[in-house]
Amino acid sequence: MRTNLTIIMLIALTGLSGAGVLDSYPPENAAVLYYKCAIQYMPSDELKSKISDAATGVIEIDEELAKEINGYEHVIKELVDAGGIAKCDWGIDYSQGIATLLSGLSDIKNLSKLLIADARLLCSEGKYAEAINLCVAAERLASHVSDMTLISGLVGTSISAMGDKCVTHILGEMPHEAKQLLRVKTILGNFENRVDRIKVGLDGEKLLAMVHFDPRSEMRMTPKMLKEFGWKPETDAEKKLNKILIDKLSRADDVFFNELTDYWFKMIDNFIACYDLPYAEAYGRMNVEIPEMIFNDSQKKPEATLARPFMPALGKIYSLSIKSQNSLNAIKAAVEVYLVKAKTGKLPGKLPAGCAKDLFSGKDFIYEKTADGFVIRCQGKELGDDKVHEYEFKVKK
Repeated sequence: MRTNLTIIMLIALTGLSGAGVLDSYPPENAAVLYYKCAIQYMPSDELKSKISDAATGVIEIDEELAKEINGYEHVIKELVDAGGIAKCDWGIDYSQGIATLLSGLSDIKNLSKLLIADARLLCSEGKYAEAINLCVAAERLASHVSDMTLISGLVGTSISAMGDKCVTHILGEMPHEAKQLLRVKTILGNFENRVDRIKVGLDGEKLLAMVHFDPRSEMRMTPKMLKEFGWKPETDAEKKLNKILIDKLSRADDVFFNELTDYWFKMIDNFIACYDLPYAEAYGRMNVEIPEMIFNDSQKKPEATLARPFMPALGKIYSLSIKSQNSLNAIKAAVEVYLVKAKTGKLPGKLPAGCAKDLFSGKDFIYEKTADGFVIRCQGKELGDDKVHEYEFKVKK
């Protein structure tokens, strides 16, 4: 029964690629392979948990777990193949707007854990180049899954975080040879900017909400839908405006929906513009100035009152994207340090010139040698958590 179902689903999935069953491999659409892998990768809950712990470095991979991971070699190969395909169309119907179901994200994250767990296994076997290749496949999966929603972008960010941790581990285990390190440097230089990945999600959220802001749409915002979204007026001004809002929604007032659309676009564009500012300034605007503006408007304008419940925690999401890219920048800087050691036989006294910057401060990272290797530390804080991030890199004796 399972085999027949799998065959039927795989035949159906070829339609996503625009290719026929007998066309050349691989397909033009990476999503076909990802969906295929999700069907083939169905471990028990116990095994799934062990692979997750292995991917994040919580447990060492013993002989039994290594055998289980190697049993999914065919899935891992297809994931690597999928990473080499530029196009990735998940075939998601976004006509439901913000209510669109993204049910495959947990499967994608589990597949990324399989990739990274195998990368750690290969590293333990001294196969460092192959291990790095699997980290690349995981980063490509993170890029592919980061579609036009913030949720998918955040899943991509979490995959990248696991991949960064694994790359850091591999760099601490592998011999520091210039040729191998230059390869890693080139690979990291080709990684997508992770902050831009979230910006794409913001544009997507702007368009998704439009389904609900079109008075002619079957999914247009109604008083009932507003209640389902959990909106409750809190201040006296909002309670007074709420009556006007309910009336305009009930009548599908064209003028009001146009005003709502204009206001929504303006606010999201204000958030997007912050991405071009230095971190501290952007954080202040996203977490204080713009939310205050929206709140003040919501006491006077029904369109702003309605926009409020649609606004996610965009300031925190921005910080997560900066944190993710900063982690990658730190690894890039670490590779420059390892290259100096490969060429001179010892760690440099200071960070080499021209390294990637600390995005929290806009300045160079702080570099410090330790007993086990070195630390690369930020000069600026992640403001939401009031935390200075540092990244530890080991040098094998």
